[in-house]
Amino acid sequence: MSETHSVFFGLICAVGSALFNGSFTVPFKARRDKNDESERSSAKAEGLVHPIVFTLYVSTGVFLSSWAVAPFANEAPKISLLGILAGWIFVLGVAASFVAVEFVGIALAQGIWAGSATLFSYAWGVIIFQEAPNSPLMSVLGLFVLVTGVVGMACSNMIGKMSLFARFCSQNPGGKSTLVVESQTLIRTNSKNGENSNYNTTMEVGEELNLPHEPIRSSIYVKGVIWASVVGIFGGSILAPIHYAPADMQGIAVLPSFGIGTVTLAPIVFLVNILLTGVVPPLRLRISLLPGLFSGLLWNISNLLSLVAIPAVGYSVAYPLLQGAVLVSGIWGIYVFKEISNPSTIKAFWCGGVVFILGAITLAISQ
Repeated sequence: MSETHSVFFGLICAVGSALFNGSFTVPFKARRDKNDESERSSAKAEGLVHPIVFTLYVSTGVFLSSWAVAPFANEAPKISLLGILAGWIFVLGVAASFVAVEFVGIALAQGIWAGSATLFSYAWGVIIFQEAPNSPLMSVLGLFVLVTGVVGMACSNMIGKMSLFARFCSQNPGGKSTLVVESQTLIRTNSKNGENSNYNTTMEVGEELNLPHEPIRSSIYVKGVIWASVVGIFGGSILAPIHYAPADMQGIAVLPSFGIGTVTLAPIVFLVNILLTGVVPPLRLRISLLPGLFSGLLWNISNLLSLVAIPAVGYSVAYPLLQGAVLVSGIWGIYVFKEISNPSTIKAFWCGGVVFILGAITLAISQ
């Protein structure tokens, strides 16, 4: 295969990896939404699956699928400590990802962790691995544009709420307005000449207003941002240890070791969570085992494709492109799970997505 074809194939694998990576949290989100509906309709609902419990099942799915591809390797499987280390990093990242999704949803969570993952992966590639780009200036420009797009997507909810606030205030320019969200009803209290009157306007799900002077669920959003940022730190570092592995332990050959890493650390994380909280979360095997295994399979397909893409186009280009998963997760979050329904928020999200793609293209050209 020529160098040009190799690079093109690597870029295709990076895009495919982004598709699967942007979908691996869907079984968790779908499982929780189904339980939410059950809880609303019955007091005896089975309840929600805990993110740490789901991480156990996802890690098992990664382990099983990692060994399933072992026969396709050129040599018999070998155990690599670096591959196990990469699996450990994965477990920490995926556990944090389900917590982040629980707080802010698929679309926003993946938008936030894509930004921090991009920064860390770029640092690993250019600073640590010395993958010098052909055009440093264009590389820096591409990184700036890419991160700007990610920040735009992450802040799209705030932009939409400001637009919603401005729209309501414009209806009453002479008075002072305070907007309070209760469930799905927006209550507008209008103060003018000492008289108060309430106006109720039904809102779409997901259009909660969050004003600086009237914080609504702001603590939840902050927690989601923090957890998503932590995901990016681990996510941008997952495949870094494999860079130091010998040539015969890279690509498909490292997957069995990676799987061992995931299945060995996940139970430890589960036990540590019990020690820290004093609560043993229910396993809910019947309703969550298969979705968890499937989620692990989706992620590992993404992982396999990324292992092919990185040697072909370089770590500093491949991993930022893999963050195109944020567009896929945006489609899931906005159009399937209806996490965002405010038109202004949706427009802001996709504007950020376009900027993100432009940045990724610029980074690829810089190589």
